Amino acid sequence: DLVDSLVARDPVEVFVFNADGRVVLGPAGWRDQSPALASLGRVRSSASGFVLETWPDGHDYLTGYARTRGRPLFESLGWVVLVRMDADVAFAPV
Repeated sequence: DLVDSLVARDPVEVFVFNADGRVVLGPAGWRDQSPALASLGRVRSSASGFVLETWPDGHDYLTGYARTRGRPLFESLGWVVLVRMDADVAFAPV
């Protein structure tokens, strides 16, 4: 599984949001949640990037974001992928 292999290499969490801003794939307990996140707002004006933000659990995470793209034969579903890593881990000295 793609998510499991990514997490096995790095302590990250992957979230996929539908066009309505609800989680369709992610860690346990997040399905159908619609958290208010700066990264979800930013992805509307920029197709991809990253931001340091506080999530609803009160912790700071380095969050990468990207919007899905369509193909010549079909349009994008308008989904957004977020990948987050605890800020303390992300900025720890190597």
